[in-house]
Amino acid sequence: MLLRHKTAVVVSPWTVVLLTLFVTLTSPDVLAATVLAALCHELGHYGTLRAVGARVDRVCITPFGAEMCIAQRPLLSYGREVLAAAAGPLTNIVLAWGIAQGSRWWEGCYLFAGAQLILGGFNLLPVRPLDGGRIMWTVFAWGTDPTAADGIMRWIERCCIALVALLALWIWIKTGSPFLLLAAGGLCKSQTGEKRLVKERKRR
Repeated sequence: MLLRHKTAVVVSPWTVVLLTLFVTLTSPDVLAATVLAALCHELGHYGTLRAVGARVDRVCITPFGAEMCIAQRPLLSYGREVLAAAAGPLTNIVLAWGIAQGSRWWEGCYLFAGAQLILGGFNLLPVRPLDGGRIMWTVFAWGTDPTAADGIMRWIERCCIALVALLALWIWIKTGSPFLLLAAGGLCKSQTGEKRLVKERKRR
C-alpha cells in the first residue's frame, strides 16, 4: 500500500512583487500565458520525479522559477536525473506544438504556444540551476566526475550569462523591455547558490 505524501509549497514574497510588475508592464493575457507555461513546466518535473521514485518534500517558488527539494535525490541515477531535468522543457515544447495547432480556431493560441516555447527554450540554457545546466552537468559528471563537471560548467556558464546579458541589454535599448535583463540578473544571482553547493560537495 502506497502512503500519500504531501508536498509543501513555499512562495517567496518577491514573487508577488514581480507578478505585480509584470501585470503593470504587460497585459493579463501575457500573464496568464506565462503562468500556465510555468505551471506546466513544474508539473512535468514533478510528475517525472514521482514516476522515477523520488519524493518531493517542498516546492519553493521564487521570482526566477521554482526549486523542488527532493528527499530521495541520492537514490536517483544519473540517467534519472537527466530525465527529470529534461521533463520540464520537453513538456513546454510538446504543449507549444499542440497549442499552436489550435490557432486555426483562435489566434490567441499563438500567445500561449509562444509562452510555452520561450519558457522551455530558456530553461535549456546551459546554466545551473536551469534545466539545461543541470542536464549538461549530469552528463559531464556521468562521463568524468562531479569535480571535473563543476570546472567545465563554470566556463560554459560564464560565457552563456555574458551572451544573455548582452542580448538583454540590446533588447532593453531597442524595445524598453526589462524582462530579459531581470532574467540575466537572476542567472548571475543563481551562481552564488551553485558555488555554495560546489564547496559543500568538495567538503564531502
